[in-house]
Amino acid sequence: MGKFFKVSIGDSDVALQLATGTFAAGRVGHDVSTIVDGRVTLTTAGVAQQLSTVSLAAKYAIISPLYTNTGIMAVGGSTVLATATQARGVCLVTGDPPLTVPCTDLSNIYFNGTFANGTVTYIALG
Repeated sequence: MGKFFKVSIGDSDVALQLATGTFAAGRVGHDVSTIVDGRVTLTTAGVAQQLSTVSLAAKYAIISPLYTNTGIMAVGGSTVLATATQARGVCLVTGDPPLTVPCTDLSNIYFNGTFANGTVTYIALG
């Protein structure tokens, strides 16, 4: 027999029953077990650069341009591009919401920018 819960919706009460084994008190609800954070600065404007030069297993990467950046940062694969006249990937500027990228390894994500010394910050969830 499962567990019963009473839920009130407006003036009505509804009884819910969960099947045995589906109620897990204290369960987090996701399979993320590691969190790694960092920041990477672009060496050369217009040249794609890896977010991580070493293999780092991750399920998701949350990427944001640093708040002091003065140009465009683009995030994508190895062909990502951000110049004054062209762009490929997802372009981010200071103040944009962070970009969440599903991945298997942080080293497969690249970034580029319209200016040298542009920086992105990230959180890798593994």
